[in-house]
Amino acid sequence: MNKHHLKAFIIGTAFVISCQAEEINPDKAISTTPSSLEVLGKVAGTYKGMNSYQDKGVSFTEFKSSGTNYTIERHFTTTFSRPDQFRFEFTQPAAGGIGTDSYVVWMKNKEVKSWWTIGSKVEAHESLGHAISGATGVSGGTAYTIPSILLNEAAWKNETWVSTSDSYRIDDGIERGIDCFRVQRLTSTKANVVHGIEIPSSKGKVTYWVSKTDYLLLRIDEETNFGSFSTFSKVQYFPIFNTVIPDEAFNFGH
Repeated sequence: MNKHHLKAFIIGTAFVISCQAEEINPDKAISTTPSSLEVLGKVAGTYKGMNSYQDKGVSFTEFKSSGTNYTIERHFTTTFSRPDQFRFEFTQPAAGGIGTDSYVVWMKNKEVKSWWTIGSKVEAHESLGHAISGATGVSGGTAYTIPSILLNEAAWKNETWVSTSDSYRIDDGIERGIDCFRVQRLTSTKANVVHGIEIPSSKGKVTYWVSKTDYLLLRIDEETNFGSFSTFSKVQYFPIFNTVIPDEAFNFGH
């Protein structure tokens, strides 16, 4: 997360840092077939085998402390066609509540560019991974989750949510009428200082909702305790895959 991205995060969170956050407890693990690793392995194979992928999604992140709640709503789209055409965009309300912020990442014929409302200029990147890393924090992670399992070059050190070894299954669920496996893992980060700004340590859990019929990711729930405040997020994906996408869908522009 660079200095500009960190500022965007702080703007969204600083006002709720006031008191003890709610405790976050893991859900009860179940022992059944397929295992969480088998589910995630099939997800990885499904996305790696796609010739094309498109989604529209929405993310809600609530920042919560005693007596103070605030929710950020983000919308995003992903468009991808093998071997090397890609576009990701997200939008959210601008700081101060006036207008919107947008972030776009493109790759076409191995040329990678990005554009962000902050700075309002097109930047060239050495790799897709570099461009994706810049968008990950401010997009609430949506810039990384799907692209990282579609393209190796989008993943940092090949680490993705489907490669985790400490996951476990919890009770199945239904998302938009679709039967889903639910895979959960615990999360934690250490306190850090970035660009002179103190980032608190955190503990939490993240739950992935995977359709049982085609092993597509449909939803993510995440809860994180930062000690003095908590965040609760829900991300919904509306994916389609292996359809013909016109070349102009990947043209540079915003």
